[in-house]
Parts: sequence; C-alpha cells; structure tokens
Amino acid sequence: MPSFASTGARGHRADVPLEDQATDGLEALDALTSHLPRSDLPVGFWGWSQGTWAATLGASRSARVGFLILIACIGVSPAAQMRYGTAEHLRSSGFSAMDRAHLLEMRIAFEGAIRGTVSRASAQKIIDRYSARPWFRQAWVPPKLPAEMSWKDMDYDPIPSFEKVAVPTLLFYGETDEWTPIEASVQAWKRATRVSGYKDITVLRLPGATHAPTIGGKMIPNVISPEYSRSMTAWIESHFPRSDGGGS
Repeated sequence: MPSFASTGARGHRADVPLEDQATDGLEALDALTSHLPRSDLPVGFWGWSQGTWAATLGASRSARVGFLILIACIGVSPAAQMRYGTAEHLRSSGFSAMDRAHLLEMRIAFEGAIRGTVSRASAQKIIDRYSARPWFRQAWVPPKLPAEMSWKDMDYDPIPSFEKVAVPTLLFYGETDEWTPIEASVQAWKRATRVSGYKDITVLRLPGATHAPTIGGKMIPNVISPEYSRSMTAWIESHFPRSDGGGS
C-alpha cells in the first residue's frame, strides 16, 4: 500500500506562499521515503482545500510524487474562491441577493487595495459602508485595513499545475461544499486533462458531505463519510495492489 505526505489548508490571514508549501511537502515526502522498507513503494500527497494547490504544485514539479488524493480541490484562484465561499455562506444563512451583491462589491474593493489597483482610502470607504451589517463577520474582510497588506497568491491560477499532473489522482467533493465552486473546479480539471492527455483522474461526490469529508460538515473523526473511506480504500487497492512479497 502507498504512504502519504500531507499538505494542509491555509487561509490568507496567515498566508504561507504556495511555493513554500509545495517545497515543504516535497521535503516531507523525501523524509518519509527515506524511512520506507523498500524504495519502490509509491508515496504521494493527500491534500485538503487550499492544501490541494500546494499538493498539485508539488506533483507538477517532481516525479517523486506517485499519486494525489485531493479533497475539495479548488480550480479557481484564491480570490475567486473567497468570493464564492463567502457568498455561499451568506446565501445559506438566509441573506438576500442584495446582501451578496454588497459583499461582492466589498471583497472586490478589498482585493483591489491589496493589488494596488484600488486606493486604500477608497476601499476603506466601501468597507465602512458595510462593516455594521449583520453579515459582515462572514465576509472575511478586516473592518480596518492595515497599513501594509499582502496576499501573494491571491490570483494564483491552479490550472497550469493541473496540466502538469501525470500521476493517478483521486478527487473528492462534498455534494454541498460551501467553500468550493465544484462545477468550475471539475471543469478546470477537464480542461487540464485535454491539454496534458493524462486520463487517470477520478472524480467522486460525497453524499451528505460539505467542505470536509465528514457528514454534515462536522469536523470530528467519528462522522467521517463512510463513502469517502470505502472509495479511497478501493481506489488505493486498485492502483497499488499488494506485492506477492507483502509489505505496506
């Protein structure tokens, strides 16, 4: 059976550049490989949410990555994902289409201030307009913009990395993922495979799951989706059967 090196999800408030995350992941993979009983055992990345960007970036750069298992893999930029996810949280909380339009206006101003395409003062004026709204805490925008702002990977495009993935890849999406634009992400993978020609990409939907592979979105081990566990085990066994000599 294969072994795993894990990449975690990160948000822009504690941003670690994806380049650094991918490098760290490859170093962890090498460290794990050095402790395996055989050099031919496959080792790959398991990634979740924004960690899937680092996982696919690492796999696109190194033949040492033998497979990918990705949960809620996002096929749009971090900025686009945050626009989608915050709007979806407002929608599911019962806020109106007008509220979501105001949220979008504010997030676009916030992003523009970080890029330098919108003045800090103009962005702050828009934030002030909405900071007392009941939905503001779900917007993930600071009420007062800091003097210095950075979000290095805000406009990161994951598709070029997807196009370079040439290892077995298993993609899981919760059927009601509140953070991932699922259809846009699946289409991103389809476009990538048309460029790469690589076809061993499996997409599975998880009934009852949201952004995590758990039932109802609860972040506790005893509600992990049984379909997730069953499907992942079956996929691993079909791609990496045990050798006659045993071992794992």
